[in-house]
Amino acid sequence: MQAPLAAGTEKGVPAVLPYGPSVLPVLVRNVSEEMTTSETLPKRPVVPSTAVTCSPADRSTRELEQGPIGKNLSSAEKRKFLVNTLLGLEDSREVVYGTLDVWVAFEQDFPLASLKQALSALEKEEQWHRIVQVIKWMLSKGQGNTMRTYEQLVCALEKDNRAEEAHKIWQKKIAHDLQSVPWRFCHLMLGIYYRNNRLERLVKV
Repeated sequence: MQAPLAAGTEKGVPAVLPYGPSVLPVLVRNVSEEMTTSETLPKRPVVPSTAVTCSPADRSTRELEQGPIGKNLSSAEKRKFLVNTLLGLEDSREVVYGTLDVWVAFEQDFPLASLKQALSALEKEEQWHRIVQVIKWMLSKGQGNTMRTYEQLVCALEKDNRAEEAHKIWQKKIAHDLQSVPWRFCHLMLGIYYRNNRLERLVKV
């Protein structure tokens, strides 16, 4: 016959714990000390991030190198990629100049014809500030030093609200030899002076 269970117990559960009452204070004290120690441990210092950040110029240059430039593509495809790249760049001379430097580095000869076509595409998009940047970069390389290039530059400067700078370029590069200046260019300057209320300069032309 099975012995009756002790009071306060359930079937299958022993009435006596595996450790005596004298052990409980020690266990409680140990747990309390561990919790206190963990709370007072010094926090690990926050180490500043060492991630390398790239400048906008480096980033745009890297993207251009990873694109179709330098690959066996047609001139039209490269030109289209250049225009799309220029349209997506931020307004920074460093970024634009760096991108153009990378683009021409893959060409055996200076791609003057492709650049002129790219400028025409930028004109259709009315990207006057970007046109000024591209032309100035091109002239800094000793390329495109023609009357048509300066005419395009002066026109873009006026549309970019920089009529005074357009006048300085006219005076420095063009006005010293009016006999060789096409009438179209003279007409452009007359219009710039008239629209910007520079009548005294208009009379000189």
